[in-house]
Amino acid sequence: MPLHPWLLIYVTLCVQIGNSGFWNRIVFLKWTQLLILGTSRTLNSSGSWNFWNLELGTLPVLGTWNTLFTTMLNNPSVDILAIFAHPDDMELMVGGTLLKMRGLGYRTAALDVTRGEMGTRGTIEIRAAEALEAAKILELDSRENLGLPDGHVFNDDPSRQKLVRVLRRLKPRLLLTHQIGDPHPDHDHIASLVRESARLASMRNYDPETGDETIPVPAIAHNVFSRHVVPSFIVDISGHLEQKMQAIRAHKSQFHDPDSEEPETRLTRPDFLTELENRSKYFGSLIGVQAGEPFHVREALNVSDPFELLAGRVSLYS
Repeated sequence: MPLHPWLLIYVTLCVQIGNSGFWNRIVFLKWTQLLILGTSRTLNSSGSWNFWNLELGTLPVLGTWNTLFTTMLNNPSVDILAIFAHPDDMELMVGGTLLKMRGLGYRTAALDVTRGEMGTRGTIEIRAAEALEAAKILELDSRENLGLPDGHVFNDDPSRQKLVRVLRRLKPRLLLTHQIGDPHPDHDHIASLVRESARLASMRNYDPETGDETIPVPAIAHNVFSRHVVPSFIVDISGHLEQKMQAIRAHKSQFHDPDSEEPETRLTRPDFLTELENRSKYFGSLIGVQAGEPFHVREALNVSDPFELLAGRVSLYS
């Protein structure tokens, strides 16, 4: 049976990706009724994928490659881009919001700033595979990695230039990112990196090579992870909490495993995921729903219909 032409392109792009490019770009292309790659897929010792067991089906095709030809996509731009430090941070902090916005018809994407190579558990390759699975559960349109060094993320000009180029290509209207003043240095630096890069992406004379692709400054909402920050708003994720937790559990190398012989961390405590779920329920209780994710916006919010905003369900004890 002859190979479908799209599959030939897919294999050409994927079959040689090398370790250096493994995390550079992860994009989800949904094609139906064509030859797709089955589950027999492994990473060999040289860092390239081995493919076999081609089969016919109707399933999403997931691919990773070093250089993506964005012209293959009908529309490479997204509405909402979540920018977080490590491969599991996005799921932990805003996974429910991304699911909700996806359900409302918005195009959603994630940008992991590092590969998480300083993590106590899990190799880069393991974490990459887990991120793929989590993104699939969250139904993201794309997931990419900026490739900055874990534990050494700074708001410097090379980092700003990298991020500006991603913003100009994806053209998001809303950015979700870390809390300002987060105690983790990478998280805190990324919060300021995102804010400055969002502004610079609108300036034609910054990075002249992509200056013709300037974008309007996107809005920025910072996830709240501290009791010292009062949320500007809380997103009701009641209908998405279970799926959010599934996406978090896809990062199985990072959480409790009674059979693991690797060192223990704060995340590997048996009750960590229960604690995290309880946080979502707590913030949900502040708005009278089962689960919520809180955000802080530094700028004043422009409300077009205050009645719709204020006459909804409100908890009098929040």
